[in-house]
Amino acid sequence: MLASATAAAQAPDAHYLAGVRYFQEGDYKKATDELKASIAAHPTSKAALYLSNVYLKIGNLGLAKDQLTLALKLEPSTPKKASIEALIRSIEGRSVSRLIVRSTPPGANIYLDSKGLGVQGTTPFEQSVLPGAHKVIAVIDGYEEVERDVTLEAGESTSIDLPLRTKGCDVSVNATPATSRATLDGAPPVPVPAALRVALGDHKLVVTNEKFEPKEFAIRCVGGAVPLTAALVPIAPGGYVTLPNDAGLVVTVDGRIVDATAATGVRLLVGRHVITITGPNRAPWTTTVDMTEDRTVAVAPPKTVRGFKAPALYLGVEGGANLVLANWNLGQNAFVAQSGTKNTPGTSGMAGLRIGAQVLPRLALEAEVHWLGLPSTYPFAMGLSYDANAVFHVFRGGWTPVVEGGLGVYQVVSAPKASNGTNLGTGEAFRGHLGIGYLARLNDRFSVRVDVRDVLSAGFSGPADNLEILGGAEVVLW
Repeated sequence: MLASATAAAQAPDAHYLAGVRYFQEGDYKKATDELKASIAAHPTSKAALYLSNVYLKIGNLGLAKDQLTLALKLEPSTPKKASIEALIRSIEGRSVSRLIVRSTPPGANIYLDSKGLGVQGTTPFEQSVLPGAHKVIAVIDGYEEVERDVTLEAGESTSIDLPLRTKGCDVSVNATPATSRATLDGAPPVPVPAALRVALGDHKLVVTNEKFEPKEFAIRCVGGAVPLTAALVPIAPGGYVTLPNDAGLVVTVDGRIVDATAATGVRLLVGRHVITITGPNRAPWTTTVDMTEDRTVAVAPPKTVRGFKAPALYLGVEGGANLVLANWNLGQNAFVAQSGTKNTPGTSGMAGLRIGAQVLPRLALEAEVHWLGLPSTYPFAMGLSYDANAVFHVFRGGWTPVVEGGLGVYQVVSAPKASNGTNLGTGEAFRGHLGIGYLARLNDRFSVRVDVRDVLSAGFSGPADNLEILGGAEVVLW
């Protein structure tokens, strides 16, 4: 025992005192831990000497020599220097063995002979050890503990490799038919019968075979063996129907709602099937499919039943005629003479623009401006019509009658003078209209439309009645 000679010169710490006590009690693992903690916190030669004694007791001559060398480094002038150097030479001269341990994966803690002696190192591990029979124990988190008996010859090096297995279960998979394949947790499939190793926890295994229904197993591994047997059921002959994947679409096949979003389509058995497609933005549409084996059929409703995108913004152009059916009092000089002469605007052509917002699949709000001629007994004048219009779609599809109504203003913007110096004159008049029309969706962006509107405006003794007949096209901007 070399530690007692230097102990008085150095103040003991709690780890050192605990290490000495455990050494004297023969608990070498705890002694090793405490003395290592003492050296890490406050390196002293006395702690290094005691730790070398621990290593000598458990036969780890290499680590014992390392601690003796550390003790001399920490206290070069120790009175026991000659004794320590003599012990180092004695260790070097002894006939020892060299043990080399590698593991897969590396980083395993290595115990020699007993876990009670503490961790001797981690792999890759190499130490000088006394000859004879030893037990090597490798431990790493998440892997099963491995023990290996080894006999070391004096003066020789011995290497051992320890493959470590993850903690888990051995899953054996069998299936009928025998040509099936098994897929574990989405990994590439393997032929069955198969032996698979799984880690602790939950897993999913799927057994597949062409033209058979796949069979899925939920595996909870807590250790041990897990035998699985799958008897696959043949798939009834049939094919697939692919469907449009529009938002809010509802698809029923033979009265049963199906998921139309599958990339491969909806599987149908051989035979006739009735498919109905509807949704919040389209008219109901029904068709039949005569399915044969291994056939794929694409089914999509015609554009006539596809509704209008909402919300959306669109721009329209249109032209037509403004038919004056009753005396129209527009312009400050318009009048009806006692003789019945009508100095008032008459029937003319018109053209304009509209910008609309499809706020709901069947309701749009529009702002419109139209140019129109104002022929009368005065020279030809021109006017503008401004109005706001609401359009309701009678049907949900893309080809539908519409009902509309709105309010606005007529305005004279050009009134040339006659030879006698008179003209129609400036002026405005309120207007209100109701109408019907037809709207046809050509594709996702373009539509055509016709409108017939009855317009009430200012007359002489009562409302004037105009009839607007318009046709045009619309394009979706957003």
